[in-house]
Amino acid sequence: MPLHWTQDFLGRGVESAPLGRGRRGELGTLIRFDPAEDSSDVEEHRSADPEEGSLLYVHGWSDYFFNLELAHFAAARGFRFYALDLPEHGRSLEGGELPGFVGSAEHYLESLGAAVAAVHADSGARPVLMGHSTGGLAAALYAQRSGDQLA
Repeated sequence: MPLHWTQDFLGRGVESAPLGRGRRGELGTLIRFDPAEDSSDVEEHRSADPEEGSLLYVHGWSDYFFNLELAHFAAARGFRFYALDLPEHGRSLEGGELPGFVGSAEHYLESLGAAVAAVHADSGARPVLMGHSTGGLAAALYAQRSGDQLA
């Protein structure tokens, strides 16, 4: 099912879309960065030997995606940049939820699977998966179990 992208609060060039519901509830929110729509100097810093593909970033515990410098860095190297706000975090936090509460990093595997599939469908490329802190643990678990879905 195609995602419904809307302008994100981070500004021009950034859109977000809810991933929908899974077995355990909301799957999270996918964010994408389009440097062509951004007024930054990404092109000025473009690498002479750019990569081709997509990058999916997963934040840590008690966090969400807001690091546009990371999006600019990836885009300047030729990656299509995406980030995932995990369930119970940031854009994905619903009323009545305890922010950041999770019993196990495995809780995020369904969300990562949905995000990886959405990035692949949107960009045409299997993503490189990058995570910070708890997002890194969840990314490693996902890569261990579903590495064939990743670049």
